[in-house]
Amino acid sequence: MSSDSLYQIPDPQRRRLDGWKEIASHLGKGLSVRTAQRWQEEGLPVRRENGRVFAHTDELDRWKSGRMVTPSLEAGSGHPGTETEGRLTVRPRRLIQVAAGLLVAAGVILAVNWAFRRATETPFPVAQWGRLLVRATSENGSLARIKFDQQPTYTTVSPDGNNVYAAGEFSRSLSIFHRKDGSLVTLPLPRDAGRFVMSRDGNRLYILSPSGGIVVVDTGREGLAPRVIPTPGPVYDGALTPDGKKLFITMNRLGVWRMLTMNGQLKQVTDQICPVHLGLDARGQTLVVSYQCGGPKGRNGHDAVEIFNAETEESLGIASGPPIVGGPLSVSPDGRLAVIDGLDACASPDYDHLGCPSVPSLVFHFLRLADRQFVRTIGMPFATVGVPRFIDHGRVLFVGSSLTVMDTSQYVVTERWEDAPDVFNDGPVMLPALRKVFIPLYKRKEILILDAERPECSAPPESLALFYPGDGAVDDAMGGAHLTAAPSVRFGPGRVGQAFMLDGKSSYLVAPWTPFYNFGLRDSSVAMYVKFATVDGEMGLFEHRYAQDGLVARLSKNKDYRFHFEFVTGPGTALHLFSNTSTIADRWYQVCVTKNNKEVVLYVNGTAEDRKILHAENSVLSGPRAPIYLGATQDHQHLLHGKLDEILFYNRALTGEEMLTLFQMRESGPCKL
Repeated sequence: MSSDSLYQIPDPQRRRLDGWKEIASHLGKGLSVRTAQRWQEEGLPVRRENGRVFAHTDELDRWKSGRMVTPSLEAGSGHPGTETEGRLTVRPRRLIQVAAGLLVAAGVILAVNWAFRRATETPFPVAQWGRLLVRATSENGSLARIKFDQQPTYTTVSPDGNNVYAAGEFSRSLSIFHRKDGSLVTLPLPRDAGRFVMSRDGNRLYILSPSGGIVVVDTGREGLAPRVIPTPGPVYDGALTPDGKKLFITMNRLGVWRMLTMNGQLKQVTDQICPVHLGLDARGQTLVVSYQCGGPKGRNGHDAVEIFNAETEESLGIASGPPIVGGPLSVSPDGRLAVIDGLDACASPDYDHLGCPSVPSLVFHFLRLADRQFVRTIGMPFATVGVPRFIDHGRVLFVGSSLTVMDTSQYVVTERWEDAPDVFNDGPVMLPALRKVFIPLYKRKEILILDAERPECSAPPESLALFYPGDGAVDDAMGGAHLTAAPSVRFGPGRVGQAFMLDGKSSYLVAPWTPFYNFGLRDSSVAMYVKFATVDGEMGLFEHRYAQDGLVARLSKNKDYRFHFEFVTGPGTALHLFSNTSTIADRWYQVCVTKNNKEVVLYVNGTAEDRKILHAENSVLSGPRAPIYLGATQDHQHLLHGKLDEILFYNRALTGEEMLTLFQMRESGPCKL
């Protein structure tokens, strides 16, 4: 055996990178080449250099305690009943004693492991994100971009975010960008580049080659040439367990395979043909595989999805029926849901389109993994979105000609960004611990870096009834009442993320009546950011009626450039509140009105500027409900020319302290924009 065949890189998640030690010094005696060869064949990573044999100390310690191999005083001096080879001797009596101890230890370990898994099963901890696109799309936002020397078809990032890896399709070189010093390094590859899989500790990169084989790059040891683990055929997709021990791969006509990263051993999990994409939950317990060309129990245009136990590698069942064509998928961190891209199953004339929500469109399916039931099918414009990735337990990012974030608790779109010069491509890389997403831009040869907000930068959630953030979507982020926008309404950079842009001629927004919210009926609040393109004339910001001819609540900017709130509950009961602030163009204002059973208060930029006492005749509201108008009055007059952002409706009266905190949150500290 050559010295090359004795060399095997250890799994960096289990062993120190600098832990190679000469076995002779570690055990006190030398080691024969024959024994080294046998140990290497049985899985212990060893290597030989200049006639000396080396192994990792961590691995060697485990090997010694598990096999109880002890150094003999003399080569070949065996004792009766012992196995002697070279300079090492196995002693049976000692082996029996240690075996008994190991059984006891194993029982303790199993008990502790069971208790730990029960304790961590629910709830499963996961990094919490705030809104994803706010910092990129606000007026004061910023974007980081990394320029590459080739199209970043395949990308990944080290867990600390410092090193970014990219390769073009079928490229034979790996580009490595070091963010700390801005340097770009190119590493030759022995195979064509394919999809990337990065170990959780960032010390090993697996490149799945469409020409066959898995290229292993030891990222923790720069200068070490990549090596190739042969595979029976081309490798299309892969998923690595969190402990880094198993790499699951799809090989199309050859089925799904599992590779042990410690020694490169391959095993076929299923010989079912045409697996394409796969995904793992954050625990590494559930493996989900999507098939093309029918797959198990599938048919043309209605391919199947199979769920496996990633630990036992046994199939848990198959889900099929909806229009799916083996698209990319993502599993929620808690393993509850999988989102599956149906690709063109609802667009291509080659398929029957049965079960399609609309034609032509892209189609996405949400699969509940516990019982393998499809719980939701969503159609989206064909040229709008694609490639789903879970951000956290309850939100999915779709990447395509736009970036779209969907809340899976209500299946509503909370953020959407369409940037015409860019096409947001396949392969977004999530770094949950850093709240960062890296997205390749093929045409520009760039990678875009998005920094998500902290969750504490969100508005107070208690009694929040309706929320229209204006982040490129008209959905109510609370899920109750989606806006109808006049055709001329646009989106643009706002105070917090994007904002609604209204032209002062025909633009306005309408929120339907909902039993979840009625301003003034009980304790309530409405708040919003507004920016005027011009301050001439009267402009409506918010109007809500209970009867066709009875004004209930109206917030506007009057001809005197001040904010004006009018509250009417019946004949002769009008209350009028005016701001001290005089508005000017091209400046953001946060304006809020709160109502409880004692008073109505008008706030501007977190400060109470007027208040009126409520009397008994002001407290009763009745009559048929009507929609809420935003950016105009109900008669489509006094239209706003400017922007509206962060429109909040509460079923309680916010306190003065809360209003000040809500305003100051964006003026200083970690939430400042």
